[in-house]
Amino acid sequence: MADNCWILVNAETGALWDNGDLQPHFRSSDDAAKETEPGWVPRQREQSCLFVECGCPDCTEMFDESGEGYIVHFDNAADASTVTEAEWTKHPDGTYRCVACSPGGDCDCLTAPASHQSGEAS
Repeated sequence: MADNCWILVNAETGALWDNGDLQPHFRSSDDAAKETEPGWVPRQREQSCLFVECGCPDCTEMFDESGEGYIVHFDNAADASTVTEAEWTKHPDGTYRCVACSPGGDCDCLTAPASHQSGEAS
């Protein structure tokens, strides 16, 4: 999904916050504010960000780099496809599946045929 995401900037210098590995982006100013350290404030980016969400029914997993709780944004779909390097899978319909919902994962949505999940009788 595409939204203008939020970043953290230094209130005095305008420098962008970087945790050493990545520059975290957040889905809302409230989410960004939870992560702030003294002197850092949320600011909304002027361009959209792409967030990768698991397309498996009832799964709300968002791609979270390094498991640090930061939802990772991408600037374009080609960049977003790199989630497969983190063991997410891409399905023929273009959606992604988190590690648990990928082949070999333990997601409940993999245990029943699709017709049963949608309530159709077999």
